[in-house]
Amino acid sequence: MEKILNNLDNSFLNVVEFRHESWWQEDVYKELKKKNITFCGMSHPTLPKDIVANTPLFYYRLHGEGQLYGSNYENSRLQQIVTNIKEHQQIEEAFVFFNNDINTYAVYNAQEMQKMI
Repeated sequence: MEKILNNLDNSFLNVVEFRHESWWQEDVYKELKKKNITFCGMSHPTLPKDIVANTPLFYYRLHGEGQLYGSNYENSRLQQIVTNIKEHQQIEEAFVFFNNDINTYAVYNAQEMQKMI
């Protein structure tokens, strides 16, 4: 954590995406927030799917839930994500990236989510 906090240039908007569940902790979110570093939440088969909003910038990546990079999200799941984002009042700007591009699911899922916003 110390290396991250001390080596990122705070004149940029920084987003950190962790790939181990041990980082999904409230104290991690708070420490990153102190340096205005956004925690990147994600939908991933083996990681928590929590909507984490620790800064006014929100960043979330959809890698797939059942199959990494190859899951087609149901509209109900996409709506749940949209609803959760809207419930976080401190979010001023949100970026949601679809990385489930096998079979072009990312394109279709992104189009569906846009309709929900």
